[in-house]
Amino acid sequence: MLNRLVRSLITFGAVLVAYQLYALVVTPLIEPRITQRVSAAATEDQWAQGSAAVGRYQRLLSSYFPSDHWSLTGSPKVIESGSVMLVLENYTTDDQGRVDLSKCAVVTFPTPRVPGAAPPRDAIVLEARAGAQLRFDEAFNPARGQVGRLVEGHFPGELVVRSDMEKPGSEDDLLIVTRDLHLRESILFTHAEVRFRFGPHHGTGRKLEARLVMERHAKPGAEGPMFAGLSSLELREQVRAEIMLPENMNATGPLELTSKGPFRFDFTNFVASFQHHVRATIPQSNGPSDQLLSSELLLRFAGSGGEPTILYPEDEPDLARRQGRVLGDLQPYLIEATGNPVRVDSAIERVAMRGRRIRVWLGQQRFRLDGGPATLAYGHNEVQSSWIDYRSPPKNSPHALGELSLAGPGWMRAAPRESEPNKLIETRWGKVGGSGEAVRLDRDRKGQPILRVTGRPEVAASGLGKIRSEQLVVRLREVAPDGPEGPAIEFSSPGQEETTNKLAVIVERIDALGSVRFQGRELEGASDNLVAWFRPMEGEQATGGSALG
Repeated sequence: MLNRLVRSLITFGAVLVAYQLYALVVTPLIEPRITQRVSAAATEDQWAQGSAAVGRYQRLLSSYFPSDHWSLTGSPKVIESGSVMLVLENYTTDDQGRVDLSKCAVVTFPTPRVPGAAPPRDAIVLEARAGAQLRFDEAFNPARGQVGRLVEGHFPGELVVRSDMEKPGSEDDLLIVTRDLHLRESILFTHAEVRFRFGPHHGTGRKLEARLVMERHAKPGAEGPMFAGLSSLELREQVRAEIMLPENMNATGPLELTSKGPFRFDFTNFVASFQHHVRATIPQSNGPSDQLLSSELLLRFAGSGGEPTILYPEDEPDLARRQGRVLGDLQPYLIEATGNPVRVDSAIERVAMRGRRIRVWLGQQRFRLDGGPATLAYGHNEVQSSWIDYRSPPKNSPHALGELSLAGPGWMRAAPRESEPNKLIETRWGKVGGSGEAVRLDRDRKGQPILRVTGRPEVAASGLGKIRSEQLVVRLREVAPDGPEGPAIEFSSPGQEETTNKLAVIVERIDALGSVRFQGRELEGASDNLVAWFRPMEGEQATGGSALG
């Protein structure tokens, strides 16, 4: 169940990165980079060349706008700088720096255009369909390269960001829609609804706020943008996303992710967060949905090399471009949920987790439940400790078990026979010094699993008795399920949950070491050490598996 939630959040992380990457195209609309140039009055030949240039631009724009679009039916004003093209229908100005744009659009080209080749399909189009009202700190005259610095802006109508992206069809198409966007000082905001779609995934939220980073590298008196890039993007209310999941996850619907508080993406530390009553749900066809509930959910991102990336705006002369490059290489590496407690439940798989924090390291196939007390239940089996740390074997590994670490004090309760849930084996251990680790499952020199329990552990079996010592060492061996060694304890390796190709372990030996005390129905005593060997029962006696003796 945790595996399904993790894979779902990985899918969401990929969607999130794409969404944040293209949110960066807001900045060119706010302040297109225009190189200042001084020129004499145009000649008739130059006017003719200008008209021909508009025609060339319109042939390019016809790949991104319908035939009746204003940019194709009139004579738009086109300002191009590098990979950004600003298209204006018309504008009016006054001597106070106020500019009214009747309609405008921005086309950004992540893939450079090649003369004579088809226009890149992954171009990003941002369109302000009701124009914009802008105010600069000096007169606005782009024909002479006079733009000044943007002080305030308002985009009163619908604002649309869209792209066909790289793949044919709609499976990776991008669409972001909002309206009534304002710019004041270094903050972009709207109280309107924000809708996004990326391929089959979609979501909504309200009260968008994007904080911009002020330009720190411009020379005094220089023309051009006063904003260097994005600091953060936040949706403050009614956050909801639906993420379609791969078919092999056997979910009957999308991952539903909601929060009553804000969603925030940090563009310098590359961390996404959901806050206040966060709920992640995966529907199941044969019963209740799998569900995670927390107060906060974080997705931390890293580059393809696995190392977290942090940008320091004061050290980045071209922050927006650097952010774009980093976002294009990001992938989630850590999922962290916190709450009082965090709750993970799967009624179908009979799994429940409780703790103040759950962390999942994706590349390491590791999770850690801590914050004390941390509890993990599977059917009639349950473990509680200050922390539960488990690393799964690599995918397609020949091993059944990974690495386990538990703190002291703690306890573990198991029902070896599913049909007899009241016949339990319970193990308890106390607090230990040093690192605090009391239980560890790893491997011996031969590569077989070995379980070590310290903290003066006590093992009690219903109706049989109990044993206590300074330390327990349990030696296991991995085998084929129900093979020639006899019945075994079966496990699924990662990626094999829905297959019959399972692995298993048998108990070979248990060493009780130091100040051993034991008590049974007919025998009790003490010893410095006690060793028990196990072998599978034969014939009709083999009813409980080697783990039961």
